[in-house]
Amino acid sequence: QNEELAALVEAVEDDGQAEVESALSLRGGRDVFFLMKNSSFELPGNDKVHTYHIFGNNHAGERSIYILPTSLRVWCSNMLHMVYRNSTGFKIRHTSSMKDRVADAISQIKHSQESAEKFRVTCQQLAEKRLSMREVTDYWDNVYTKQYGPTPDPKGNWHNLDAGEKSQITRKEEIMTEFSNALSNERKRTEDNLNAWTALNSVTEWIDHGRTVRGEKKGDQLRVHSNMLGSAAKMKSMALETALAL
Repeated sequence: QNEELAALVEAVEDDGQAEVESALSLRGGRDVFFLMKNSSFELPGNDKVHTYHIFGNNHAGERSIYILPTSLRVWCSNMLHMVYRNSTGFKIRHTSSMKDRVADAISQIKHSQESAEKFRVTCQQLAEKRLSMREVTDYWDNVYTKQYGPTPDPKGNWHNLDAGEKSQITRKEEIMTEFSNALSNERKRTEDNLNAWTALNSVTEWIDHGRTVRGEKKGDQLRVHSNMLGSAAKMKSMALETALAL
């Protein structure tokens, strides 16, 4: 299967549709990827974003060969997929003819390129959506609640809460502080812009780099897998959907 994946990637590259930038194997070889460079764009504040195609295969029966359009923000290395409601991306049909599979791969790459252009427009719209600080904190609260559920209200009621409820409140406060710190960095880097794009990236920065990944050990690849295909990727898609609703 790795040979087939490599052959498809080579065919796409030879066709001039994309260029291989790197290759990666995760979870003991269960997931194999080629990262293919697509296009780049820039948002206000010298905020550069590169778009890619993740050309991947899974050897654990979880998915067939697929193309997942994604992006990488240069200054903070936040990764955000462009397929909001279809986290599996574009599947390559398994046919008996290699020629047909190559044709399908090239066709799906073009769909991924279209997603990249739509994503550029979406990011521009988010960057143009100015927000108040209250709107940003409401956005954080909405994202947190969607992911982790409602948190008990501590106002005037702290002494009546049990240890578990107090722990929930403390955890939320800590994560909100992380969001706030990330937003401060965002505003320093993007000419003090306070908008839906910087609000979104204050969340995705924490998801990619600060969120605890269960079972993670120093040097292992669980965080990378989570950010690309696991629970972190799903949370980032939800955060994007929530930002688009602002």
